[in-house]
Amino acid sequence: MSTLKTEAGTIVVPRRPLAKALALVCKAVPRRNAIPIYGNVVLLARDGILTVQSADPDREISVAVPCGDGSLCTTVEARPLARLLRVIWSDPVTLEATRTAEMQPRSYRGGPPHAPAEMVEVIVTTLRVSGGLVSADLPGELAEGAPANFTEDAMAPPAWRATLGREAMDAIQRCRGSASHEETRYYLNGVYFHGGPEGFQFAATDGHRLTACRVPLPDASGAEPPGIILPHEGIRLAMSIWRGKAVEMEINPRRTKVRLRGAGDGVTLSFKVIDGTFPAYEKVVPTKIDRHLKVRRADLIGAIDVATSMYFGASRDKSLALKIEVSGDALAVSTAHGDVAGKASAAVVCESDIPSWVFGINGRYLRGLLSNLQGAEFVILQCGADTVIERDGKTKIEQPGPIVIVSPEVPGVRNLLMTMRL
Repeated sequence: MSTLKTEAGTIVVPRRPLAKALALVCKAVPRRNAIPIYGNVVLLARDGILTVQSADPDREISVAVPCGDGSLCTTVEARPLARLLRVIWSDPVTLEATRTAEMQPRSYRGGPPHAPAEMVEVIVTTLRVSGGLVSADLPGELAEGAPANFTEDAMAPPAWRATLGREAMDAIQRCRGSASHEETRYYLNGVYFHGGPEGFQFAATDGHRLTACRVPLPDASGAEPPGIILPHEGIRLAMSIWRGKAVEMEINPRRTKVRLRGAGDGVTLSFKVIDGTFPAYEKVVPTKIDRHLKVRRADLIGAIDVATSMYFGASRDKSLALKIEVSGDALAVSTAHGDVAGKASAAVVCESDIPSWVFGINGRYLRGLLSNLQGAEFVILQCGADTVIERDGKTKIEQPGPIVIVSPEVPGVRNLLMTMRL
């Protein structure tokens, strides 16, 4: 239940900070929603601070804006108010919330025809925005009907807290590209965060590729958090607000919600984590590596682009299967099969510790993982022993194990990609 209470009042607010705050809050406001109040913004003024917060409990953005003396509490539709503040040229603006009781006919179905309508008392709220010679009245709703944005659980001391620096934010962004978008395995639709003997790690996978990043969090405090899955939408909002900046991360006592705070900008983002169990991804990482291949990252990306340029139609949108053949100090990338306009191949110089090595790979996935290692000049491809698969108790097929892609220039980042049988 919400702890808010509708309160009439008048405050004066600088227009530009308020418009900027509403632009941020509107990022968390759904454009299409089954619950109308989720499209609203909560305005709460206390002690010279106006808190502007979205009303959707699954993803909440809260921004603190300095304002004049006075207090008010109301909710109005977010996007009309944001559009209005973009076109008003006066600075500052005055917000006046009113609460009146009106007699309105009760709306219901049934009853005898032409029966007189029953009149009931209804509380009506209005927010007047004025600046200079401009004024506009926006219909509001009772703040008591807003979801539990200001509940005691949301304000409780966090069970775990740490500062995510630029390195940690970059790690989340790297992992995000390997996360799944399928609804059937919903627990893969995000980035997994957990602690362990090697420190804190972020990881994401879609069953075909995996990215895991180890990051130091020296100021972490509280009980070691269990594994939580950060959803795509929460990561998208965080990156749109603080990409490349440090934020403070908190996990609530129930381990169901994450709160991020900016450093001195007055912005707070809260969102629910995915309720599910992330698979034990460490079990698929090869422990015994017997093949190493070192190649320049930009050269390999260029060779992949040449080979995948032959694909079109359905194959262009799906696998982009490539054949990679290593012979001595040369690595050849060629079109494998599928709906292709022709055959294309490109060779680059590499350093390998084995004389020959042939395997199939998904070109789209490989290029994406190489992009994860942005800033590295060289990448190292590692692979364990071939996996022997028996078919019908007779046929034996040797298939290379997963490829591990790392770079000494980007420590702590591991990429894993399953090979394809040609």
